[in-house]
Amino acid sequence: MKIFDKFSVSAAASRLNDETLYAFVSEEIEKGIKRDGLWIKAVADAKGNESIAKANYIKLRVQSLKDEASLAKAREAQSQKSQSDKKFYDNPPRYETEPPDFWKIVTSILFSIFFMAFLIALFLP
Repeated sequence: MKIFDKFSVSAAASRLNDETLYAFVSEEIEKGIKRDGLWIKAVADAKGNESIAKANYIKLRVQSLKDEASLAKAREAQSQKSQSDKKFYDNPPRYETEPPDFWKIVTSILFSIFFMAFLIALFLP
């Protein structure tokens, strides 16, 4: 699929989603359901003109529905992340081999120091 086709499909999906949201807001208005805060903002932006306020309210309400969906999606993603983090910390990965023994490490460091001292003493008069 070409890049242009992907954008075209995305734009079509967005338009269909908008149509659904506008229909939902229309049903809310027919039922007399209004968000008071959005309505007051719409009236204020329209400077008291009722028909402009109604159009502004519809746009504001559609945007608020989109915002609510975005926030819900973000909360879900955060919830899934915290659940996966919890699974990780509850069951940390197991190592295939045992971690190196402390005394083996100390012995190898001491051997390296003594060997270097021997080489220095050997080559320096």
